[in-house]
Amino acid sequence: MVITGDNKETAEAICRDIAVFSPDEDIHLKSLTGKEFMSSNDKKAILRQNGALLFSRAEPGHKQEIVRLLKEDGEVVAMTGDGVNDAPALKMADIGIAMGIAGTEVFMGAVCHISSLLQLSFSILEYFFFQVAKEASDMVLADDNFSTIVAAVGEGRSIYNNMKAFIRSYFFLLFTHSSYLS
Repeated sequence: MVITGDNKETAEAICRDIAVFSPDEDIHLKSLTGKEFMSSNDKKAILRQNGALLFSRAEPGHKQEIVRLLKEDGEVVAMTGDGVNDAPALKMADIGIAMGIAGTEVFMGAVCHISSLLQLSFSILEYFFFQVAKEASDMVLADDNFSTIVAAVGEGRSIYNNMKAFIRSYFFLLFTHSSYLS
């Protein structure tokens, strides 16, 4: 599922380029603007469709509603974002993932390439907007590489399984040794 604030045609073209949709796929029922989604009478039916979905021109409230409905339906929701518009949905998701490099590059660019005070002010504002997204998130994707998410989930599962094994062994040893003492 792709949720973006970008123009519908641009978002559709990008989704085709990155193979979210195939070049010849009919996406008229799978590509909606945020307003079209919000005006729908059966939002859950839209979200339950098989295959990929694209929501373009999505505003912060639209993103929150999509996350809320998915969670209400029992889905585990991970949300990625990089700006102040993403912060409410990042906070609401089961795991909010902020993009890390993008926010710091904006600020560094502002410091290194100052052409006017106005440009500096705008870049500093962008930097703080990225910081808002990072603060609302559970995880910061330091390298802006989505495959890192898969690696992090795998690492988390490994840690969880190791902790379970340790606790089982600990209680086994505890009860075994306590029976010797009795």
